[in-house]
Amino acid sequence: MHPKLIAAIQEGIFPVTTRIAIGRFATPDRCAFLKEKDITHILNVSDADSLATVRSAGFAEVRDIPIDDYVRIPTKQALNAVQTLHAMLNQPDSKVYLHCIAGQIRSPTILWLYLVALGMGKRQAKQIITDHSPDAQPGHNTLVDAALVDEIYNWGRKLGRIDRAALMEPAYE
Repeated sequence: MHPKLIAAIQEGIFPVTTRIAIGRFATPDRCAFLKEKDITHILNVSDADSLATVRSAGFAEVRDIPIDDYVRIPTKQALNAVQTLHAMLNQPDSKVYLHCIAGQIRSPTILWLYLVALGMGKRQAKQIITDHSPDAQPGHNTLVDAALVDEIYNWGRKLGRIDRAALMEPAYE
């Protein structure tokens, strides 16, 4: 097992790309690890609000986009989440921690949708996420359907010229 994966399991923070990590709910203790990893932004896609101590921990931005577990994500919410993630990643030198409660279904699925929007194949996006977060279930069939994936993919096609490769670079091999 890769040493970075062992550390990720211990911390509950799983770097998937060089700029995006997923994981469990952001707690004050976890914030210390996030700061050590130079995380600048937090996107919470759980159904619980971010803690006040996390909001005041000095991150550039902490956003909550509540997504229910085990039901299809409404298209408007999914678009809001991937657009917010994209906006955070377009800040200079930003690194984003994308989380839900357990870091297994909602946050991996939003990351999966984002990677698909950038043009990565669905299987490849799933593989990169599960390689870096073994318990993750990206693209979970209770959260997405073909229509939602198509909508997100079409949004991604309209992004124009961006450095997609830099956003999709694996955190480690």
